[in-house]
Amino acid sequence: MKNTFKLIFLVFGILLVQSCANNNSDEAEYIALEKIVETDVSEENINKLLHAYNSYISTNKDKKELINPILEKALAISEQYKQESIGIYLNALLRDNLGDDQKTAEYLLKLGDVLKIQNKKEASDVIFGSFVQKFPNDPKSAEISANLGGILPIQIIDQLAIDRLENPDQYGINSVASFKYVDACEAYALANPTDQKSPELLFDAAEMAKLLKTNNKALNIYDWLIESYPNYKKTPSALFIKAFILENEMNNIELAKAAYELFLEKYPDNDFADDARFSLENLGKSPEDVLKMIEANKK
Repeated sequence: MKNTFKLIFLVFGILLVQSCANNNSDEAEYIALEKIVETDVSEENINKLLHAYNSYISTNKDKKELINPILEKALAISEQYKQESIGIYLNALLRDNLGDDQKTAEYLLKLGDVLKIQNKKEASDVIFGSFVQKFPNDPKSAEISANLGGILPIQIIDQLAIDRLENPDQYGINSVASFKYVDACEAYALANPTDQKSPELLFDAAEMAKLLKTNNKALNIYDWLIESYPNYKKTPSALFIKAFILENEMNNIELAKAAYELFLEKYPDNDFADDARFSLENLGKSPEDVLKMIEANKK
């Protein structure tokens, strides 16, 4: 086991030369933990190391040249010692970094398998179907295509869009099908980031996640749109809705304030700009206090 761990660092170590020149506390922490884990591969130390990687990734999230090697290391460690974390790092590696190279093919196949293990069949099929479309000459594509029965990724999503309206529950939708729809839309965008359908599907998935009261999922997808699709026509709405959720659903006034301010900085003439200004002026006030203020202004 110790030799396997050392081999992982040998493979990826050369990729960290540039980042070592910009040493910071997060980097120093994971480097120290790597040395500890070389001689003590305990669950506690693995968790500490992955936490240190995550901290470094978060600090440098806008610097792909720095975080991609760390993501690859975290993925390798997860494959060896912490299977439940594999999907997290595959998602991060695929998002915004997808090309048509062999590494991308490898990530897609791995993610398809992870989703299948998680009983997310539709999302898994979307990933595998996208793999076939992107890599039709890969030796595995013929077998995968046969297993899918020729169904295309977008057809899977279209069917789920129909299914979510059948047998509605207390939310006015079919929640089981709706959760599958959200997962499938995310899978499509991961595998096809440059497809014009991807931001549309992500926005729809975020709205569905919001309706299902899974606010953290909705916020994550809105952030995905904001960061990866700044020119998409509904991205301003995504930022405003993010601020609204933070304020009214999660009562996180500090983050809501930052989101509203960013919205006004980016989109001062947007249709929601007046609403954002009003929300900023009344952050933290109860609905009753806001109503009293409105009535007082009318007088």
